[in-house]
Amino acid sequence: MVNLIEKTVNFLLKFYSLIYKNFVTKENWFFLKILVQIKFRYYIRFENFYLNIYVLEGQEKHSKKKLKVLFCGNRNSLLYLTDLLFFNKPKQKYLGKKLTWNISKILKSYSHLVDLTILKTDKFLLKFFKKKGFFIIPEWISINLDISKPLNEIIDNFKRNAIRNIDKIKKLDYSYEVTSDLEKFDHFFYKIRQEYFSNRIGEKALPGSISYHDLRCVFDSGKLFLIKKDKKYVAGFLLIQHKNQISPHFMGIIEHPYMDQLAGYALNYYFICWAKEQNFVKINFGLTRPFLNDGSLGFKRRWGMSINSAHKSRSIFVLKFNNFENESIYDFLENNPFIFYEKNKLIGFIFLKELDTEDKLHKMQKKYKMPGLENIIIIQGKGNLKDTSIFFKKHIKK
Repeated sequence: MVNLIEKTVNFLLKFYSLIYKNFVTKENWFFLKILVQIKFRYYIRFENFYLNIYVLEGQEKHSKKKLKVLFCGNRNSLLYLTDLLFFNKPKQKYLGKKLTWNISKILKSYSHLVDLTILKTDKFLLKFFKKKGFFIIPEWISINLDISKPLNEIIDNFKRNAIRNIDKIKKLDYSYEVTSDLEKFDHFFYKIRQEYFSNRIGEKALPGSISYHDLRCVFDSGKLFLIKKDKKYVAGFLLIQHKNQISPHFMGIIEHPYMDQLAGYALNYYFICWAKEQNFVKINFGLTRPFLNDGSLGFKRRWGMSINSAHKSRSIFVLKFNNFENESIYDFLENNPFIFYEKNKLIGFIFLKELDTEDKLHKMQKKYKMPGLENIIIIQGKGNLKDTSIFFKKHIKK
C-alpha cells in the first residue's frame, strides 16, 4: 500500500512538471496562470511529504572538521543547507525517496551514524518531530514594515547605518518610476533581474522565481517599481497589492557599479516613500531565511522591520543533534544563530562555546533584536547544549 502511494505521488509530481513545461513553451497564459497557482498552493507542499534522502559527508564550513549529516528534503533545500554546513561540496550518498510517515526507520538507523539530522518537511508534522526532540525551524519568516505613522517617525526607527546611507543616496540623484509597461518589464527581466539573480542565487533558486513566465504572471497582476540613475534603469522589483498592503517581489539590481552606489538602499527608501504617498499602511517585504546572520535578514533589520510566521509557507526545517562528541556541531551552531518555533512563538537561538561577559551578551541581544522575535536565548558552554529543555523552561515565556 505504501509503495502504491509513493508511486502515485511520484507520478503526479512528474505529470505536473511535464504539463507545466509544455504550457510554458506554448505561452498559453490562461492555463499557465492556473498552473502557477497550483505550484504555489499544492505542488510545493506536496513535495514536503515525499522526501529525497541523503547522507552528506565533508568539512564543516568554519572549522573544516569532519561533519556527517542525514538530510531529507527537496533539491533546493539540499543546496541551501549544504552551503551553510560545508566548506566545499560534500560527498553525497543517495538513499532514495520516501513518504515522510515512512521515514522513521531511516531516522532510527542513521541516528548513531551521523552527527546531525535535518529534514525539510511540512508544518503539519510539527508536533510529531517536536516530541522526538527536534528543533522546529521555519523554512521562511515573513518581514513587514508598519508605515501607518508619519514618515519622519518611520525613519527615526531605522538603524543608524540605514539613516546614514539614506542621507548619501539623496545626494546621488536617484529617481523612481512605477509602471505597467510590458516593454519595461522585459527590460527589467533580461537586463537587470537575470544577471543579479544568477550571481546571487544561481542553482539555489526557489520554484517560481526563475522563469520569465512565472514573473510575467506576477507582473500581469501588479506593477513594476524601477529605480533610475543618469536616465538608466538600475534596480527594481515587482509589486503586488492586497487591500491596504503592498508587497515587493523578485528584486533585481545592476550590481556594477550601482551596488557600491547604494542602489539597494535607494530601491527600499524610495519604495517606502511611494507606498506612504499612496496611503498604504503596511508593506510586506516577503520571505527571508530564519538564520540571524543571513545577509537579507540583516539588511531588513536595519529598516526597523518586524518578523512573523510566514502563514502561507507550510514548510519547516527540523533539526536534531546526534553526536555531541563531534566539535564541528558546536562550530556550526556558533556561526549560525537561528530562529525556531517554541509554543507558537518565534525565538532566537544563539550558542557560544565559551562563556562571555554580560556586556557582550547584552550587545549581542541588541544586535539581533527585532519586533516579532519573542525572545533571544543564549546558551554558553558545550555542556549546556546537550540538554536544553531545562534552559527553555527557564527562559521562554509561556
